[in-house]
Amino acid sequence: MARRTTHPLVRRFELAAAAAAGVGLPLVFALPLSLKARFYALAALFPLALAVGAAAAWWKKRRDSASGREIFRGGEAALASDPDLVAPWRHLHPGADASQLDTGRWSPELLKRLEWRRFEELCAAYFDALGFVTEMNGFGSDGGIDIRLYSENSPGPAILVQCKAWNVYNVGIRPVRELLGAMTEAGVAEGCFVTSARFTVEARALAEKNNIILIDGQDLLAKIADLAPEKSAALLARAVAGDFITPTCPSCGVKMTARSSTQYGRRYWGCPNYPRCSQTFFGTANAPA
Repeated sequence: MARRTTHPLVRRFELAAAAAAGVGLPLVFALPLSLKARFYALAALFPLALAVGAAAAWWKKRRDSASGREIFRGGEAALASDPDLVAPWRHLHPGADASQLDTGRWSPELLKRLEWRRFEELCAAYFDALGFVTEMNGFGSDGGIDIRLYSENSPGPAILVQCKAWNVYNVGIRPVRELLGAMTEAGVAEGCFVTSARFTVEARALAEKNNIILIDGQDLLAKIADLAPEKSAALLARAVAGDFITPTCPSCGVKMTARSSTQYGRRYWGCPNYPRCSQTFFGTANAPA
């Protein structure tokens, strides 16, 4: 059973509007206003709260888009400068072609070919199979959390999960530290980090000290194999259904399209909602055909 979360932009709108109303209402009643003036102030408060919410949502979308452009501006120089920023999009191979991939059984190669969103969905389905109630994040900034796990009748999450569909770089200490920060902020004592790659020694040391379970690609395949055969088969069918290779735009939630740089002719993935969304994925290992 899976829960769906509110889109981050909608959530930001709700929080900002509620904050504006929460501040405005006490202020209206605290000021020494006439009854008529107080009526007009209350009437103006509602559209003002909506405007504040809309502005907050617009600012979040602008900031997320700018962050995506900054990460991938500069081509190869950007890719080489900070593996932790760009490695999530290194999981694709030239051409993004699954025709030569064996989709009839689990393998390390198949796991590494899953695009980032499909990998997260696989992880959520795996925890579903274990009996957890899962809640996946929507699209946009995840704040260090991709999935929340709830025990039966639990009012809050029991475990916070971060997922990384990487296959070129090992997961270092920084993403694990981000998960730890999210756990501390949410008041959740246990975390889990799942990747299709491996973890560095430093990442493992930090996780061991802070009650964070690490599951690398080989571990995940072994855990799936330990499930009942019908559950393992169901996870495989779900993982390879449809287009499981073309990356999903992290802002819009739609499949990206192959494009070419007009200046250098380099191939890359771009959001089909451009120019409204400027998300792009560059790289040598994941360039579309």
